Amino acid sequence: SAGGGRGHKKDIVLVNGAVEVVDCKGHVLCPGFIDLHSHALDAVSERLRVQDGVTTHLECEFGVHPFRQWREDQEKIGHLINYGATAGHIPARVKVFDHVDVGHLWTNECCKHFIGSQTQSARSKSDRKTRKSIVELLREDLEQGALGIGMGVAYTPLASHEEVYRVFELAAQIGATVFIHTRGSTDATEDFSDFHEVFADAAAAGCAVHVCHCTSTALHKLPLFLELVTNLRLNGVDVSTEAYSYDAGMTRLDAALFDKDWQRKQGITYHDLEWMETGERLTEKRFNECRKKGGNVLIRSIPPSAVDLAMRHPDVIVASDAIPYENGQSHPRSAGCYAHVLGHFVRERKILSLEAAINKMTLLPARRLEKMAPSMRHKGRVRVGADADIVVLDPRTVGSRATYKQPALPSKGIVHVLVNGTFVVRDGQLARMFQEPSQNEPMRVVALEEKTKTDGRGAARTMTTMTTPVPMPGRLVAGEGVSSSSSSASSSSPLTAEANSSSFSSLSVGARRRLQSKL
Repeated sequence: SAGGGRGHKKDIVLVNGAVEVVDCKGHVLCPGFIDLHSHALDAVSERLRVQDGVTTHLECEFGVHPFRQWREDQEKIGHLINYGATAGHIPARVKVFDHVDVGHLWTNECCKHFIGSQTQSARSKSDRKTRKSIVELLREDLEQGALGIGMGVAYTPLASHEEVYRVFELAAQIGATVFIHTRGSTDATEDFSDFHEVFADAAAAGCAVHVCHCTSTALHKLPLFLELVTNLRLNGVDVSTEAYSYDAGMTRLDAALFDKDWQRKQGITYHDLEWMETGERLTEKRFNECRKKGGNVLIRSIPPSAVDLAMRHPDVIVASDAIPYENGQSHPRSAGCYAHVLGHFVRERKILSLEAAINKMTLLPARRLEKMAPSMRHKGRVRVGADADIVVLDPRTVGSRATYKQPALPSKGIVHVLVNGTFVVRDGQLARMFQEPSQNEPMRVVALEEKTKTDGRGAARTMTTMTTPVPMPGRLVAGEGVSSSSSSASSSSPLTAEANSSSFSSLSVGARRRLQSKL
């Protein structure tokens, strides 16, 4: 569990369904990992995410709009793991200024166009009328079940301070958290104005704020940033933050982040940028060519000392910032962020304890969302009545296999993963029924049934036919605006975990694997 106590030998079963007792001797059993910051909600990415121990991933930074349509679309597709999203400030701006419903920004061509820096939404200042329209769209999404408000102000540089503050005011009225990619500083070494903006807005409006990927935004200023976060919390301001476990970031080269003075603002040069299509370090000439073309770029800007500090700090949540794969390319954090923490930072370097790492990946993110989404009180824990989102891992072998050259390699040492009581990973492999989703079609897994047919010469020939589709185990995580049980994906109640103790970090369960038929 997320607790730091000693492991105890206890029996654990699943209720509301068939009971299976699994031998976990020598392994660690813990809650499934909860990722507050994932843009990769597609089927291909989900197969890699769950093999990294992730049982819930949420689009909290950019968010979506319109939420109701997005929710209905996701329910039709089906998900391997639990999913959800905030109300998106950028998609709402796109609706107001570009008159387009983009849904999820990282879907298909939406990211390529609307995260770019040449659209009306990226290049427009709001007036009183358009600010009101943006806020009302966000309000509608919150009423429909969005988990908070997501803002990527660095991608909308002309969003005024007043516009940002009005969004914080809305969050305070609803009781929602603002998840924000800050505006960005004017100087990578000295300027702190981007953080002052969100801290002041949160304090003045009286709302909660969550600062995304603090290592890639604070950089060398991270010690001061974390000191401010700690003191703000001590003085009653609800502030949280997160980091991924790598020292390089990734975004689109045609985004506003690379507008005028980007080198001074980010403290990097052309050579610190790596074009993902070719793996080359950029020159000024290639930068201009690639920026015009548009695409993902690796940014080697994060000080390793900042990553170490974020991993060590007990209040920094682990979140991946996963990006969907395009032609097999993405960031290794999309496949291995969590196993990388457990293998590299816990076992190899001993930066933090196993218990502390699990807490940062389970209980802390669950608690961040509990006020807005009460269902999260049943996640991030292994105890009686909790959702059966469970990971069994081998602490001796767990680690990431994904690299910058091969970012789609699944993690190792994640032995079993259950999502709402369904085995999705078993014995280190995806369950057969959930393997090989199409990259172009909604993920629909079928069971295979073999029949025999005798041909004209009397020889037996095996025929394979498709039978009833297997229900996808992932469920919508929604805010109080809509009950997650109202979705088609949630028509049956989640399986819950039952144990003789409410909190434990590792245990040996039962004897050898045996199946009981108790219902």
